[in-house]
Amino acid sequence: MLNAQHHARVPPALSAALDAGERLLWWGVPKRGFVLRRSDAKLIPFSLFFLGFAVFWEWQVLRASEPVFAIFGIPLILAGLYITAGRFVHDVIRRRNIVYGVTDQRVVIVTPRNLKSIELSALTEIHLEKSASHVGSIIFGPEFQPVAFGPGVGAWAGRPAAPAFEFIAEAEKVLNTVRAAKAAAG
Repeated sequence: MLNAQHHARVPPALSAALDAGERLLWWGVPKRGFVLRRSDAKLIPFSLFFLGFAVFWEWQVLRASEPVFAIFGIPLILAGLYITAGRFVHDVIRRRNIVYGVTDQRVVIVTPRNLKSIELSALTEIHLEKSASHVGSIIFGPEFQPVAFGPGVGAWAGRPAAPAFEFIAEAEKVLNTVRAAKAAAG
């Protein structure tokens, strides 16, 4: 059941994450490079407005010769730059180092700093978001969750709050592999 990518060697980070006796059914990586998400239709205009407001604030304060208030504008401009452009750079770098796996026991998401694994028996909700190009995302949990802020939470930036295989090739086939493995695991 291994995909064509398995002719290549399984990445060492994923091999190290597997338990003894665990059988790898599929592995893959997210689409590399710049991608737009559905949520960017709302986030891009908001981020441009926010950055524009921050620059306008700073310009007005500096024009009024109020250096104390100018300090407050600097974090606003930096935040505006991040949500306008920096988040895209961060996303490209983040996805470059992710490996996904489906085993006979669980789904695995490996990043350089984190290993996320969900037992197949614990999967209660699985959602597929796909595009016409057969690239899609499989979300392992509620499709819509309240927006939360904090380390590792990217829902505000358009990423799913629940663990997900994002921007994978042949997402529907991978979803079928997950469902078949879940059914076989009981």
